[in-house]
Amino acid sequence: MTGSHVDVEAVLGDLKDFQQRTARWTFQRMFDKHDPAYRFLVADEVGLGKTHIAKGVIAQVIEHLGSIDDPRHDIVYVCSNAAIARQNLRKLVPKGIEPLEDVGRLAMLPLTALNEGNSRQPGINLIAITPGTSLKFGRSTGQFRERCLAYTFLRKHWGAEVMTALARRIFWEGVTAGDPDARLRWWESEYRPKITGSLKAFADELAEVDKSRRRHGKPTLRALFDRLIDGLKWKRTFPDELWDDRRVLIGEVRRILAIVGIAALEPDLVVLDEFQRFKDLLRPDPDNFAAELAHRLFDYKDSVTGRLTRTLLLSATPYRMYTTADEIDSDHYADFLDTCRFLIQDEERVDRLRHRFAGLRSALTSAESLPSAEAICADISSDLRKVMARTER
Repeated sequence: MTGSHVDVEAVLGDLKDFQQRTARWTFQRMFDKHDPAYRFLVADEVGLGKTHIAKGVIAQVIEHLGSIDDPRHDIVYVCSNAAIARQNLRKLVPKGIEPLEDVGRLAMLPLTALNEGNSRQPGINLIAITPGTSLKFGRSTGQFRERCLAYTFLRKHWGAEVMTALARRIFWEGVTAGDPDARLRWWESEYRPKITGSLKAFADELAEVDKSRRRHGKPTLRALFDRLIDGLKWKRTFPDELWDDRRVLIGEVRRILAIVGIAALEPDLVVLDEFQRFKDLLRPDPDNFAAELAHRLFDYKDSVTGRLTRTLLLSATPYRMYTTADEIDSDHYADFLDTCRFLIQDEERVDRLRHRFAGLRSALTSAESLPSAEAICADISSDLRKVMARTER
């Protein structure tokens, strides 16, 4: 393999000195041979170029992976706003690399032909997603094309004889432009040859969903589907009592598609921009499906090399420094510790940090203990520097 053709020095040369130092330090910590920080935070005020710093990190990561003959580099950029995500995606791309701008939603990723690379050139896949459209969709039925893809997978899995005109209505109901049934059939014919490689993963995940639903006393997705078909017979309008079942069915299939999409990725680097806007994703929670999906990205481990995904957090306000008495739902100290817990991934070290802050508080309230406070601050700074960087201007 000849490398990735990314001119790292040119990318870094376009940065201001403080941005360049931060980008180099971030990469150094994340890929240190002996004590890597698999999760790292870059924090600074708005407008000081954290996106440019991320571009510098991405260029170094691509160069590094190419130097160790990694055949494919997958980089995922997560931002709370779809328009900003598309805009920043272009800013993050080193010269000579084309991002995958037509992805946008993990549920649609099974359709995307990822760049696999070859012996001469690695495949580079840089995509942007938002939590709202790719992770936090709950029971939403999503966009029409997502429903078309859901229909395509189910038609292939359950058989064309099952997916009748009534079945198609479940997926096109609510679309008023043109002939939605004809449009659905057209998209299905377009998608059908593109999903072959994902069919087994889809079937496996659907079986897992059904197993979980049975454990909780809920009908399987096929039983839910059959109930919808029976309820739609001879009906000119979609019965009100079927809307919830429809939302559940399509929502569950969208979740499956998102899982299949994540499984298709082999994320080397995940960049979370202004992560405090979706900080609930950082905490593993069996009752939070969005967090579960997110941690499939954060915790990915390459099956061949054993290499773990690196996660880069960017934020001007990673936690609230100050809250007022009337902000009863805010706890800046708890937010700070939660951020450290995600970054450090070691509860003992987080407890040690908590005890050091308690010691610092005690020292600061006693004039005789000021030298002790200085020593504690040095220890805290040393601990946090391993996982956090504030750009120095």
